[in-house]
Amino acid sequence: MKLLDKLLVSGAEDKLAHFYILESGKSSAETAFKDLLYFAETFINRYYTEIEKSHTPKSLIDHPDVLWIGSTEFGEDTRQSYQVDEAADLARFLEFKALQSKRKFVVITEADKVGTTVANKWLKILEEPTQIVTIFMLNSKRIKLLPTLLSRAQSLILPGEWSLEMTKLTDLMTAWKSSDLTLSAFVEKFKDGPRDLNDLIQAVIDWETTQHDEFSDKKALAEFLIVWRECEIFRQSAATKSTLLYAFLKSHILPRYHA
Repeated sequence: MKLLDKLLVSGAEDKLAHFYILESGKSSAETAFKDLLYFAETFINRYYTEIEKSHTPKSLIDHPDVLWIGSTEFGEDTRQSYQVDEAADLARFLEFKALQSKRKFVVITEADKVGTTVANKWLKILEEPTQIVTIFMLNSKRIKLLPTLLSRAQSLILPGEWSLEMTKLTDLMTAWKSSDLTLSAFVEKFKDGPRDLNDLIQAVIDWETTQHDEFSDKKALAEFLIVWRECEIFRQSAATKSTLLYAFLKSHILPRYHA
């Protein structure tokens, strides 16, 4: 069972921990940051929509029961550490119960910016929060965290290529529908990993082989794969290939996919 699904099962059984430290197996800090953020966003969205059946805004930034501490863009915040007033934001956020749901969420986007002063102000909250809350601290740079933080958290490591766990088109479509992204934006999420886009292609091929459609559909796939191969031979950019994949999914897969 995939990590995301395991976490959702814990949520459905009301067994979520109140503090998780998330790390990624990817070597690039920027890619890890994007993956971890995407993982946290996807989980929170699915938790609210599938488990609590509560209304979720188009952007979780606007959700009254979700607090973001830190930047959501890699490298945008050039400071060395979070400030004391940001530490106070967490305490204020947990003074009151959730407004639209049962559980609150907090995403601390850059663990490397949690200095000793801020960590000490959070220790009691991280050990015994006053509200029903789950806190995700994203450690994209995989720095050695303070023992006081580690002792209060459950550590989760996303596989090096976590998106590659989606080997079936059904998994791909389920992830897309729960992501609250346009199809184009969703495909873009996979272009940073050298194997990601190719694995998505394989998912499409595997699904196509189970379909009993017109010859024209098989021909469209063959033509697409020829163009795709040419893109690889001539070293086209990942952005170009993701645009090509998006166009094919929209034109030839979505109209026939009814799951």
